[in-house]
Amino acid sequence: METRKKKKRLQTSSKRLWNKLAMERANHKCERCGKTTNLNVHHIIGKGRCRVLRWDLANALVLCSSCHTFGRVSAHSTNYFGQKMFAEWLDKYLDKNRADYLQTREKQSMRVTIQFLEEENERLKALEQS
Repeated sequence: METRKKKKRLQTSSKRLWNKLAMERANHKCERCGKTTNLNVHHIIGKGRCRVLRWDLANALVLCSSCHTFGRVSAHSTNYFGQKMFAEWLDKYLDKNRADYLQTREKQSMRVTIQFLEEENERLKALEQS
């Protein structure tokens, strides 16, 4: 039981740091349209698809609620046209190094252990202080 609590605490801390650092990197603006209200941090590669990228800043994209979920052209659009348009924008927005890095990391399968979470949390804390 103690292990589960520690894992949950590390996940919460990592999520908080990841969100904060992503927002700071994007200057608290939507990276797609520039809005400064109702911001969310989006996982480029879904956290369910690749757990090791869940708290990786390269996998973070700050979006307003319209660009994230509610707009016609959004990351989680329910229509094919909206999904396609967002994917095309993302391909242009991401630099090649970042896209290649994400594709490589996505192929690596790792278990999310407490040791992994501790390392991710320490890496995020170091980034926060730099």
